[in-house]
Amino acid sequence: MKKCSSWKHILLTASLTALLFASTAYAGVVNEKKTIKSIDLSLDSDIMEGTRNNTVTVTPNSDLYTVKEIEVTNQPEGNWKAGTSPRVKITLESTSDKYYFSYRSLNSDGITLSGIPAVYGNAEREGDNSTLIVYVRLADLTDAETPYMVSWNEDGTGTWRCGSSEVSSYEVKLASGSQNVLLPVSCAEKGFDFSSYLQDGNSYKFYVRSIYGDDHSEWIASDVFTK
Repeated sequence: MKKCSSWKHILLTASLTALLFASTAYAGVVNEKKTIKSIDLSLDSDIMEGTRNNTVTVTPNSDLYTVKEIEVTNQPEGNWKAGTSPRVKITLESTSDKYYFSYRSLNSDGITLSGIPAVYGNAEREGDNSTLIVYVRLADLTDAETPYMVSWNEDGTGTWRCGSSEVSSYEVKLASGSQNVLLPVSCAEKGFDFSSYLQDGNSYKFYVRSIYGDDHSEWIASDVFTK
């Protein structure tokens, strides 16, 4: 009886050891999972007032996740009207089963949106948290859309974007500090070469507004450019 009991003890010890080893191995696999705590997306779109355009492009600024699907959820039956805010559903997937979206990625402080103006709405995880659905709202469409993505190129050219089909031209002006360097001039393109007005060592801002009929948008300022 003692011998049999001894064997039972050995078998029980071996079973417990195997179970402990398996649990440790499983915990190791779980611990290898890495959390995606923040989302960084660049957006662009051809949607504009008076058209039926519905293309939205989303570029992830990370290799931890990719864009699986983009859907404009409030596409009108006819043309887009002024005052409408296009709403977009963006489905993201982690690029590896070792990554998953954390709860923090659902919060507004974990979401960064760049490119065209857009506002974060909410987000939700699906499945094993390897899928994240992000809802955003694009800027209201207007009859004469205010210029956006106003920026400098390294060669001293200023550029901007504007999606309204009603805009006939633009006005630009240039300033260095509080001093006007170039008074408003008109241009037809979404860009202006300021290089001949720039002097080494000085810092500049340019301003642009869209013109439509007898009206115009507000002035939009660029970041500071130092020659």
